[in-house]
Amino acid sequence: MNNPKVFTLILIFTFVLLIVVLKLRPEKQSVTIRATVISQTLTQSLDGHRRFVNVVTEDQQQFLIPTDPKLDCPKGSVVLLESKQSLSSTLTSYQLIQCLAGATK
Repeated sequence: MNNPKVFTLILIFTFVLLIVVLKLRPEKQSVTIRATVISQTLTQSLDGHRRFVNVVTEDQQQFLIPTDPKLDCPKGSVVLLESKQSLSSTLTSYQLIQCLAGATK
């Protein structure tokens, strides 16, 4: 690439292509799901505490979700989950948003 004109054209083309790909990328869609807590586990390791909440959704899907160790959602409480679809694959991740302690279905 000793020709600066060719290098500049390729660089401009690459930037235009990158912009087009970013504009065509689908927006992240997140869905809020209600679930009921089946159990929760607090573990201790050398680098701190970890809490895992086992939940079941209204359509009987069961998930084990890592949460903040300070968050305490007792068995039977309703939680709000946020599901996020990965852009690079078909994987869906779930994150606990809020614990509605004392709420029922």
